[in-house]
Amino acid sequence: IPMIEIFDTARRRVAIAENAHAISEQQRINAIWYLNFSLPYQDPKNEYCRPFYYVRHNGGELYRIMPATMAVDETGSVAYQCEHVLATLIDNVLFGYHVVGNLGTYTPDVIRYILNHQLTRHWVLHQCDYRNQFEYGWEQESLLSALFSIANPLPGPYMWVTDTSVYPWRLSLKALDAAGKPELYVRRRHNMGTFHRDRDPQQIATRIYPKGYGEGVNQLGIESVNGGVPYLQSPQAVVDKYGLIERVWVDRRYEDPESLKAAAQAMLDELQEPAASYEVGFQELSTADWDRAEVGRRVRLVFPELGESVDTFVTQVSRDFGDIT
Repeated sequence: IPMIEIFDTARRRVAIAENAHAISEQQRINAIWYLNFSLPYQDPKNEYCRPFYYVRHNGGELYRIMPATMAVDETGSVAYQCEHVLATLIDNVLFGYHVVGNLGTYTPDVIRYILNHQLTRHWVLHQCDYRNQFEYGWEQESLLSALFSIANPLPGPYMWVTDTSVYPWRLSLKALDAAGKPELYVRRRHNMGTFHRDRDPQQIATRIYPKGYGEGVNQLGIESVNGGVPYLQSPQAVVDKYGLIERVWVDRRYEDPESLKAAAQAMLDELQEPAASYEVGFQELSTADWDRAEVGRRVRLVFPELGESVDTFVTQVSRDFGDIT
C-alpha cells in the first residue's frame, strides 16, 4: 500500500497522505532524484503539501516539495513534484574563489571543506572510499556543484550514496567494483519485459590533450608531470582497434597539473570505447533484495537469442505504480 508521509521544515511528521496516487520516482546515479505524486483536489492533506516541506514514500529517501510545481489536472487531482534533499546543497554557495587540496589534503578533507560551508548543517560525511590528494578550484559555485566535481578525476566508477533515515543526513562516496560479481540478473523471457540498446561511437577518443587554467601559451597543461608529453593516449591495442582519434579537453578550474592529468585519464578511460547504454523493462518477481533494481547495483543482462550477456551498472531507475524500468 503506497504511503506518503509529510514532514514540516523541522522534520516533524504532520500528516500521512493515504489518498496519494500517480506516484512515480526517478533515480539517477550521481544526480538529484525526484518523486511525484497526486492528491484529490479536495483532500484535506493538500494543506500540508507546502513548498519545502518534506515527504517520504514507503520509508524510502527523503524529498522536499518544490515550489511553483503544483498543478490541478482534469481528473480533479493536485500534482506535486519533489526533489531529493541532496538539493539543499544547491541553496548554499562557495562565495569567492576557493582552492583546496594537493599534498596532505585527502579526498575526505575536501568533502568536509565543502560541507562545512552549509549554513544549516544538514549533511555530514559518512564514508569515503578514496584518499587521493588532488587540488580543486571553485569560484562562485553551489556546494552541490563543487561536491560533484570532486569525483571527476577519481579512477573507476563511483557513486554518491545518501542516508536520510538519520539527521544530520549522511553522505558517502563509494567506489563501484567494475570487476565484481553481478548482484542482479535480468534475462529475456524471464524478468525482462522490454529492451533497448544505444551505441554511440561518435564521441570516442584515443588521445586527449588536457588544458586547465590560463590562456594561450600560459594555459596549464600536463607536460610537467607527463614526461614533457602534452597528451594522454590509450593503450596500443585500443589505438590499433579504433585508430588515433584526438580530442582537446579544456577545464579551467584545474590549476594543478597532477589533478588535471588524473581527470583527463579518467575521461580517456571512459571515451576510448564506444559508449553503450541499455534500457530495459524489468519485473520484480519476488520481494528479495537480490531481485530488486537499485541504482549502483552491478547487473548482468542475458540475451539467450543473441548468445551473449553484458555486465554493467544500474545507472537509472524509474518506478510507476510498482513497475520498474
